[in-house]
Amino acid sequence: MDISLVITNWNGKELLKETLPTFIEASESDKENSYEIILIDDSSTDDSVDFVRKTYPEIKVFVTPENVGYIEASNYGVSRASSPYVMFLNSDMKLSPDTVKLLSRHINNEGVFAVTPSVFDWEQKFQYGNRGGFFRLGHIFQYEKPINDTKTQSFFACGGAFLFKKDVYQELGGYDNNLFYPYYYEEIDICYRALKRGYKIIYEPEARVYHKIRGTISRDRLFHEVRIISGRNSYLFSWKNITDFDKVISMIFFQPLFLIRDLFLLRFRFWKCFFRALPLLPLVLKKRKEEKKYFKLTDRKIFQKIKGS
Repeated sequence: MDISLVITNWNGKELLKETLPTFIEASESDKENSYEIILIDDSSTDDSVDFVRKTYPEIKVFVTPENVGYIEASNYGVSRASSPYVMFLNSDMKLSPDTVKLLSRHINNEGVFAVTPSVFDWEQKFQYGNRGGFFRLGHIFQYEKPINDTKTQSFFACGGAFLFKKDVYQELGGYDNNLFYPYYYEEIDICYRALKRGYKIIYEPEARVYHKIRGTISRDRLFHEVRIISGRNSYLFSWKNITDFDKVISMIFFQPLFLIRDLFLLRFRFWKCFFRALPLLPLVLKKRKEEKKYFKLTDRKIFQKIKGS
């Protein structure tokens, strides 16, 4: 099959020096598939583009007209991909030689939207793979299932390195840049919407990627701000996607209750997150109404499917 590897980059020349060779090796060693490699440069101010063009002339380089952020750069990359199967790769990810090949063996299984690998750090310590989730007291909680659990679907695919069907991605409207800019929860959102439309997210534990944790984020955002963005987007995700009546009532009751609890405990992070999310509520409700037309499964059914075996 034809696969497009889409790499997003912003001022990541030093990371690319370490990661691009692993992408090249994975594509050249795979005799089952053919590849194109695309770099989407988000208007870097370093010489990333010159470095890639001179060192790897086989890589197709596209530069955004202005800095649009990770989510929009990813959507742009999909639009430039010529293959029916696309794999996102962050510039701080390394691949094992057989990673993409192993993922590709599942992508045409019935109903599959995406296949996700096991993620390790650069010191080869396991980080996450088959994510689970459950709903309780008005909130969604995530957890890590056993590393070799392949019997249950994953809650979402690793945003920095997962293989997916381009046509389904476009059917879903791609990453939601309006709500989740500049990053965090965009991959959870698109995967959950895929699950509710009846698609599957498959986990392949033998496919390995290696992530330099926050290698691309820590350079342009303070850690505190990143935590606020993540918390804000968690509210936006639940308001947009949770539609079961009992769970909506639970959110209306418990989310404010948790905020009151935090106030007494002098914890103010989620107050900041909540009030960052609140101005986007009209847009959330509009998107929620549009998306509900396509839902085939209830939230309850989804959480049953992604429960660990």
